[in-house]
Formats: sequence, C-alpha cells, structure tokens
Amino acid sequence: MNKSLLAGALPALGALVLAAPAVASPPTNYTVSVGGSSTPGTHAFTATSGPTRFVVNGTTMTCASTSVSGVIHSGTAVQPIADITSSTWNTCRDAFGTPLTVVQVGTWHLNGNDINVHAGLVDGHIVGTISGINAHVYDTSMSGLCDFNVGGVADGWFNETSSPQAVHVNENGADSSLKVTSLASTSSDCLGAVSPGAPTQFYGDYTINVPHGAVDVAP
Repeated sequence: MNKSLLAGALPALGALVLAAPAVASPPTNYTVSVGGSSTPGTHAFTATSGPTRFVVNGTTMTCASTSVSGVIHSGTAVQPIADITSSTWNTCRDAFGTPLTVVQVGTWHLNGNDINVHAGLVDGHIVGTISGINAHVYDTSMSGLCDFNVGGVADGWFNETSSPQAVHVNENGADSSLKVTSLASTSSDCLGAVSPGAPTQFYGDYTINVPHGAVDVAP
C-alpha cells in the first residue's frame, strides 16, 4: 500500500475483505471453506486492483494499480478471515502529479462483520473491515515535502458469488475510521494537503486468486 493506501489508499483486498461501517457491531466468527474444505489451515492468496483513490481534506491521490498477498484462514469459528502480509502500490501520485511511494507497515486483517446486512447488498456478500491498517506514504524523490502515515480501519465487502471473486473497499465520510496519523515534520504536509488526524477516504476494487480454490464464508 505504498501510496495506494492513499490513492486507493489503502491501507488492501481479496475474497476476504468485508465491510460494514467501520463502527460496526462486534465481529462474528465464521466457517470459512477454501476449495470446498473447512479443515483448519491457511491458504495463500493474491489480489489485484485497477486504479485506487485516496482522498484527504478534499485532495485526491491515486495509484494506477495495487496488488496484495497474504493468507486466508479456513476452519470454524474463524476471525479474522484473512491476513494481508504485503502490498505493492504502483504509479502513485498526489494531486500535483508528484510521484509517491507507499509502504505497508505490519500485517493488516480482513474481518467479517455480518452477512447481507449492508444496504444494497444481496446474497453472497459478506460485509466487514480491514483493520490494523498502517502505511507510510512519502514523495518518491524524498524531498521531505510530502511524508506522512495513514492508519485505522477501512470498510468493504466480499462478493463470493462473482467470478473471479472480488473485494470492494469503500471507506468514506467525515467520520472515516481511516486517518492521517502523523507527519514526518511540520513541513511534510504535501504543500498543505495533509494534516494530522484528518479523516481519509479510500476506494478500490480487487479481484482475488486463491490457488487452493474458491472461498466460501458462512455464519
């Protein structure tokens, strides 16, 4: 999530990402099957997106594409459903066209919150969150004019009936749980576009690939 966290900012992702509002009810445990089997285990996955957008203080930052990888947890009473262990954010730029680099920090988690409760969603959609998001975003030239961290939680949902299966991330609103957590210095605010504590919006659509087979999530 090099600046994709920003541009799509974020923060990730697979047949796993689920989302209800970031301030959702306590997560539920799920039975997760991969390739038709719910035997406890981990299964590698990758996910890719087209353009992603990250918006902070009305300023849009974008990445041409992103890719993530990690593991899905199969079994009963599963939560989180998956972990995102790495991400790559390609051709990211701020609103002024400055190239940005985005670096994922730590592991992000894909959590289920509920089944078919998100307005407008139909059967086969699982809503949830990506939690533990932490990303370092800075201008690639390392001029020091744009250097900050983004962290928090992003909403989304997993469409397990589509082919290929997909995850949609849509974290928006003034009460966004994804925020700018810090600046490297008082002068690294991207020419005034970024401020500590500012809520951020992130938009990205990801298709997932799980070599062990399709993912099924049930309450």
